[in-house]
Amino acid sequence: MTDLSKVKATFADLERITGLTFRTVRERLKDVAPVCFNGKSDFYLLADAIPALYRANRNEKELVTIEEIRARTRNWHLTADRSEIKKDLESGKLYQVDEVHRTLDRMLLSFKTRLESIPSRIAAIDGDDYFLRMEQAEKIVDEALMEINHDAIRMSQAEDAGADNQAGEADPTPFRQ
Repeated sequence: MTDLSKVKATFADLERITGLTFRTVRERLKDVAPVCFNGKSDFYLLADAIPALYRANRNEKELVTIEEIRARTRNWHLTADRSEIKKDLESGKLYQVDEVHRTLDRMLLSFKTRLESIPSRIAAIDGDDYFLRMEQAEKIVDEALMEINHDAIRMSQAEDAGADNQAGEADPTPFRQ
């Protein structure tokens, strides 16, 4: 959860979060010192600004709790994410859900196979020197992890090339890269 004592907001941000007008925000924040200035706007800590905004408010119906402020802030971020996804969809930066499922299935199968091969490869190590055997076992695990990484990269590149050839055939539900 976001720590409100560290979140900075401008007048415009406080308007959106609280639903108050710019004039009301400006009047009620007269006694609160801004924490920084970016050349255009003063920034206020939410933990200082919210109590100041509602201290002067005597109407009980308009009181807003910290939970409501957090909910409004989450909604504000979700709206921004939605518009970013819409922009990505229009620019073609999204994958089809079926393509993502196929790629993940192949990657997980490769991952499982590589991991299951590690114990048998380690069991084949023989010798009396414990530290030499441990070094060889670590080398086997490192090699398996590198193979998993290379498989994942190779599969994702193959899927990217295949997606260009099969555009429009899969489920139209988008998934971000």
